[in-house]
Amino acid sequence: MDDRTAKFLWFMFFAFACFALGYWARRHRWILEERSRPIHLHTLVWLWSPVTLLAFWSLDLGGDVLVLVFTQPILMVAPAGVMLVVALLIGCNRDQKGVMILSAALSNHGFTLGAYLCYAILEPADDAIAYGIAYVISMQLGMVLIFYPIAKHFGPEDSGSLRKLIVGSFLTVRAMPMYTALFGLGLNLGGVAYPRAFIHEFYLLDVLIFLGAAGANFGIGLRFRFGDSFSIWKLHGGLALVQFVVHPLLAWGLVGLYGVMGITMGPLVRDVILVESFIPVALNAVIVSNLFHLDARTASSLWLWNTILFCVGPLWLVLYWFA
Repeated sequence: MDDRTAKFLWFMFFAFACFALGYWARRHRWILEERSRPIHLHTLVWLWSPVTLLAFWSLDLGGDVLVLVFTQPILMVAPAGVMLVVALLIGCNRDQKGVMILSAALSNHGFTLGAYLCYAILEPADDAIAYGIAYVISMQLGMVLIFYPIAKHFGPEDSGSLRKLIVGSFLTVRAMPMYTALFGLGLNLGGVAYPRAFIHEFYLLDVLIFLGAAGANFGIGLRFRFGDSFSIWKLHGGLALVQFVVHPLLAWGLVGLYGVMGITMGPLVRDVILVESFIPVALNAVIVSNLFHLDARTASSLWLWNTILFCVGPLWLVLYWFA
């Protein structure tokens, strides 16, 4: 096991420790549950945003980026469609169907898991994390344009104007990572030298990523309730099937189809797509469920146990195969 892979495993331990600390703090009333919202907001603005800037500044632009942008919506919509069938077969109610579809579509591709895993095990590491973050930025756009309407469909009628919500999603401070990504892209296209030596010397990306994971997972811990986790075992099983079997098979099939169609991609982009296909549910599934008045507690439970299951099984397959 090389140093970067070991670092990733320590990173996962650190992330779960921050989640447990948040849960413990809320249980002992050290911090109010409501503090999770400003914690997540400040994490997004001050930690996630600079990471997206650095990633797009260092990104090797070319046809491979277009392949990533084209692939991401397909690997959001296809698993979501399969999940709708699975949700019907296991008898989910309307609210649960919405949560399950969101959970299957929105995977934790960002630098707090998927992109950082690519950084830890693929070479060259800087390009791997840049491609991984380009992948998740594409997911953000698909989430707003495709899955906000789906969430509204399964939510109550009083969840607000969809048009205003979509427009507002691009104007709020929460959209900051998208705009810092565009700024980084501008620096890239303008030929401004990327300070690679400085960033490596002071481990700047690692520091930002670890702090970003701390804020995200601590905030989730403040919100989490064990409560009904084990009463929805069918939902956990259905989600595991789609996330860890269907999604990877779809990704492998799509990569193979690209070859048949003559769509070329570099081996690093191919590996980023395949590694990301094993990644568990995203925090965004919880956020969107909460935003549209779906069952956010069920979404939180699915997020936690799906991530734990990933650490027990698929993670080791990915490390064996790619690292």
